[in-house]
Amino acid sequence: MLKIYSACRPAFAHMRARLRNEEGQTLIEYSLIAALIAVAAVLLMVAVGWDIQETFDQVEEQLGFGTNTTAPAGDDDTEPS
Repeated sequence: MLKIYSACRPAFAHMRARLRNEEGQTLIEYSLIAALIAVAAVLLMVAVGWDIQETFDQVEEQLGFGTNTTAPAGDDDTEPS
């Protein structure tokens, strides 16, 4: 058993050194934080966009532009035949 350990000792030392290296772990943590911030930003923009759209709809309604697609009486654009 001791011969196997002594033969594999350099490999074990290399594996321990790689396990102690935390650069990859830090990169993953920063990537997860950046992804979380991106998702939160998108959700915030969507929510604010809906609020802005509602405000514009209210202003449009108050100004009388509304979404009514029918033309007022006597205001048709057809040519007389």
